[in-house]
Amino acid sequence: EGEQYYLRSVQPPGVKEASQFESLFPELAADVALPLLCAPGGHHSSVLRMSSAGSALWMHYDTMDNVLAQLVGHKRVVLYP
Repeated sequence: EGEQYYLRSVQPPGVKEASQFESLFPELAADVALPLLCAPGGHHSSVLRMSSAGSALWMHYDTMDNVLAQLVGHKRVVLYP
C-alpha cells in the first residue's frame, strides 16, 4: 500500500555509452563484490535498479544476457522460453 518507487540508473543526458554502475555510483560499487563472471570491461552495461517493497516491473525481454544480484529482500522472477 502507499507510494511505490522505482529507480533505474541511466547515463547523464548527452552520454551515448551504456550505463555502468561502477562509474555512476563508485561509493556503492565499493561495497558490492560481485563474482568475476567475465573479463573486466567485458560486459555491455551494469545497471542499478532499486524499488520499494511490492513494486512490479512490466513484462519485457532483454537482448543481452543478464545477471541479477538481489541485495536485500526477495524478488519473484518469471522466465519464459
